[in-house]
Amino acid sequence: MSSALILDKETNFVLFSKYITSYKVWNQLSDELEKHNVFYGFLPNTKDIWVRDFMPLQTYKGYCSYVYGPDYLMKDPELRLLISRVRDCMPSFLTCDFVPFPPILQKLCLVLDGGNLIKTDKHLIMTDKVFLENKRFGKEMITELLKQTLGITPVYIPWDENEPYGHADGMVRYVGDDTVLITNYYDFDPPFRTKLIKSLSPFFDIKELHYEVDKPNKNNWAYINFLQVDNCIFMPAMDIAEDEQAQRQLSEIYKCEVVPIRCEQLIRMGGALNCISWNIQYDKGFHYCANDFGAKDALQLPASSD
Repeated sequence: MSSALILDKETNFVLFSKYITSYKVWNQLSDELEKHNVFYGFLPNTKDIWVRDFMPLQTYKGYCSYVYGPDYLMKDPELRLLISRVRDCMPSFLTCDFVPFPPILQKLCLVLDGGNLIKTDKHLIMTDKVFLENKRFGKEMITELLKQTLGITPVYIPWDENEPYGHADGMVRYVGDDTVLITNYYDFDPPFRTKLIKSLSPFFDIKELHYEVDKPNKNNWAYINFLQVDNCIFMPAMDIAEDEQAQRQLSEIYKCEVVPIRCEQLIRMGGALNCISWNIQYDKGFHYCANDFGAKDALQLPASSD
């Protein structure tokens, strides 16, 4: 069965907020993206660095947006000002008629958060915090809306309430062939691990990260919040004992190159590389103006041979 969603392993282009360039992570990340021939650019009119949360899902029919109004922003008038408008942030080259994926064609009337949307071949994994933010619909209608709009079946996992945002991308990622990878709950929260595995096992084979270290770092959950583009994974790193073990495990599980990127600053803020990126599948046969990106790096996109 072919997915209605473009999976991370099918993407070839990454977009960021311009604000990320002022963070320590950017110099190394941009260097490694260029070294690995990954094309990248910048989204216009973003209000913070966490672009994953509000940018739409890419499907084989175009793009599907949703209502971005998470409770952790809506409850504070000042934080509410950080909510970006998707239409304002879509680069002009994605709103032209000649691109392979046209502008947003669909919109879900659900309050969703991109950090809580893990794409797989047949399913969309999300924490059950989605029920809290969509009380007027209820579970059955939420499920039906997702099925009708995206052509997939949602899989709901328990919300790890130690993480206030209700995101799934610090918990689980898709490997392929109905297999998922979960972070190292085995090391620090066995009871929650049991609940998470129970929710996933009817649908997926499950692999787990695990670290053999004398003094575990409290942030070693973050390795799973990687950025996957095509056949390369950019992995959060912290210059700790777990770095090498995480890199080795991800390389063995995904059968691809894994590039460590120092992310301590982002992780202290509660996110990592998946959170700051929006990766899409994009036809590199076209040539676009650098003004679409606001950076000369966009000129890496080759012109059409026609």
